Amino acid sequence: MAPEVRYTPGTWTCLVGPSICLLADWAPDSGVFARCWSLVRDGASVEDVLDAVVRDGLRAVGDFALASFGSRQGQLVVRGKAAIEVAGAEALHAVDVSTWLERPWDATVTAVLSAPGVSADGPELPLVTGVALAGRIVVGPVPAPEAAAPVEPAKEEHVVEETYEDIFAQRESADVTRYRAAIPPVPQTGVIASVPWEQKAEPSKVASTVRRDQLPSASPRSKPGVLRLSTGDVIALDRDVILGRAPTSTEKPAAKPNLVQLPHAGDDISRNHVRVHIEGASVFVTDLGSTNGTAVTPPGGPRTVLSPNVPVEIVAGTVVGLADVVTFRFEAG
Repeated sequence: MAPEVRYTPGTWTCLVGPSICLLADWAPDSGVFARCWSLVRDGASVEDVLDAVVRDGLRAVGDFALASFGSRQGQLVVRGKAAIEVAGAEALHAVDVSTWLERPWDATVTAVLSAPGVSADGPELPLVTGVALAGRIVVGPVPAPEAAAPVEPAKEEHVVEETYEDIFAQRESADVTRYRAAIPPVPQTGVIASVPWEQKAEPSKVASTVRRDQLPSASPRSKPGVLRLSTGDVIALDRDVILGRAPTSTEKPAAKPNLVQLPHAGDDISRNHVRVHIEGASVFVTDLGSTNGTAVTPPGGPRTVLSPNVPVEIVAGTVVGLADVVTFRFEAG
């Protein structure tokens, strides 16, 4: 079973795939980022990823930390100011190394990849496969589910067997005795006005009809948050959102996103410019191959231009700019 990957938001780039996670001091619009992301996403080997890292020359390689977990015996690689800490082992640093350091790693033990100066007190967010701005990655085994409480066996009930004839005889005898005693004597007219077992419904006990609109309404589903646009509009994140000059979608109605047309956008904004995607409690933004680009600025972080069609997770307070014309801020619900 693949380990669980969690990250703490920061300024470095985090790439997570099915068998490799990589934390690097690279810009998301750099060539080395694009090469490595396609390999990490497709489950390439460590050797293939390192070949892509040094393609522009060793001097152009920035600081990074890598962990592979395709099998129980994984591999750790660290260069420059990045660090890797493994429980019960000495931390790996490569500040004075011209290339990088490599170590084997038991993938059932937790490893922490971190950029310099990052605190361990920040929030840890899950990331299965994708790209995020991070300062720290924790790779560890998936916690075992809690054992269910033992179920007590049902107690046996003592059943007294009676035949159908016995039950019928008892009920028939009781009913005949009760109803005979309740029948009043027949008057001289030969007509019985009423019988004592006749019951009339009391007005207070008669059921009334309840209309559908009088029923209590179900509480609405909680929303991940809203997008507050610089145009003054507020978009609820109750489903995916596509923003653009004239957005369109061919998806089925059940999965069709909210299409938001930006007023007075001009040609600077593409028809389908950016998509905001919801996955569980996480929110991702993807540039849809726009002409003039999309930039993301997390709280306290640097402004980063997105690579086309690469989803990037955003946190509350992140500002997303569309071609430097329209911006929106993600606010958590």
